[in-house]
Amino acid sequence: MRGESLKSKVRQHLHRISKPGYYLGGEVNCVVKDTKQVLGRVCLAFTDTHAIGQSHHGLQVLYSIMNNDPSWACERAFTPWFDFEAMLVEQRLPLYSLETFTPLCECVNRYVKRLKMKIFMRVAVRHFAMAGAM
Repeated sequence: MRGESLKSKVRQHLHRISKPGYYLGGEVNCVVKDTKQVLGRVCLAFTDTHAIGQSHHGLQVLYSIMNNDPSWACERAFTPWFDFEAMLVEQRLPLYSLETFTPLCECVNRYVKRLKMKIFMRVAVRHFAMAGAM
């Protein structure tokens, strides 16, 4: 489940949430990039709620720096408040980035796959270099 599909499922249940605006994205100065047009993506997952994380200057600086580079897309996620967390669990919905509604588990899986590929390539290059030197 991604993007608009996840967003519509979340919207169906927002009437039960105390601060629904925290979970829809689209705030002023929010940057949404076409993820197919960038070389890399990162999601800054803040370990506190939207109300606290959004005003954190460190997060704002990192978000701006990353999104000023046209080859990167930087997204954000915040720890949900109790009512929203309960709704996500009840509806079996994933925690997601605010810009594109990408489930965080997909962000992590992509990163792990790329990391494994880099490690594999380094090992392959070392073995090739060692075999060529013999």
